[in-house]
Amino acid sequence: MRLSTLLFLCLAGFGFQSCGSDDDISFDASLAGSWSMEEGSAIGYSTTTSQGTEYRADFTNVLVEPTDYVITFHPDGRADSEGTFSMEVTTVLNGQSSSRIITLSDILGTGAWELNGNVLTTSDDQGNTGKATILTLSETELAVEIDHEETRTGNGAESYQQQTALYTLSRVN
Repeated sequence: MRLSTLLFLCLAGFGFQSCGSDDDISFDASLAGSWSMEEGSAIGYSTTTSQGTEYRADFTNVLVEPTDYVITFHPDGRADSEGTFSMEVTTVLNGQSSSRIITLSDILGTGAWELNGNVLTTSDDQGNTGKATILTLSETELAVEIDHEETRTGNGAESYQQQTALYTLSRVN
């Protein structure tokens, strides 16, 4: 469960793969500037297979306010983030539900960004890259969707995770 939670919370670097793109889309505003996270949520599931037994966990994540997380997209293609955000993570495994609050800080650090159509590609200072689909970009609001799918193997088990996250940010400057 901790692995799926941490994978989701890599939002700040937009480190997940997006579904689809539309190179013909145009926006009313520039992405360059600082953006504060206002809303966020995700739904998904993970399955883990170990010694022939499969376990499935469904989860939802909701941004807990207040947040002081800000991501800045500089006009020269650099990006950086600062602050923290917290998510309430609710997981259902074998009919049992549990919730907890997880707080993360300095997720992106410094990196780079590029916008092609409605696809935002970012890379962090450690070489990790990801994509997000921009749903809305105006002078005051940025809304993105991040679809993520991943399989990991280790310690005799295989884990698969799928999730869709939606985030809304407000322009700071």
